[in-house]
Amino acid sequence: VGFVGRQDTHKGLPTLIDAMRQVWQHVPDAVLLLAGPKAHRNAEVSQRLESLARENSGQVLCIDDFRDAEGPSIMAAIDVLAMPSVEEGFGMVTIEAWMCRRPVIGADIAPTRCVIENGMDGWLVEPGNAGDLAGRILQLLADPQQRRNFGERGRGKVLQKYTWERVTDIWEAAYRRAIAAAPRNSTA
Repeated sequence: VGFVGRQDTHKGLPTLIDAMRQVWQHVPDAVLLLAGPKAHRNAEVSQRLESLARENSGQVLCIDDFRDAEGPSIMAAIDVLAMPSVEEGFGMVTIEAWMCRRPVIGADIAPTRCVIENGMDGWLVEPGNAGDLAGRILQLLADPQQRRNFGERGRGKVLQKYTWERVTDIWEAAYRRAIAAAPRNSTA
């Protein structure tokens, strides 16, 4: 189970750590991979990690301060991306996971709902609800076909809607409409 990004409370990492405690009761060999800038791991997250039972602390792998070029390798190493963030603008990490055909779980907040179609290309969970998150993680860990389906649908969505070419076309069309609608100055 992977998490990539700023490791703080608003990104939902305490919720993910609590969810993993439940996951480990059913899948004791599951690994939690945390990748992101070490300087952005806040005190609450550090405390939660330190409080893990001895048997579970060995199930956490931290990849601190990785280079951008390592991102695809990190995504390839996980089976599920869990990003229960309650503070998201767009969710670029979700897009990156989908490009690597990985299923995603995000918090059910407006910006995440704009990217993830619940039950079609990922799961949305109640913000701050470790039980809900654990249930969806367990569901995906137990169902390789659903993981593949979510990952493939997500990748298809990215290629259809979120490539730079597609985004550039959308912006260009918006500018053309704005120019066409602008009042003309007849005194030239």
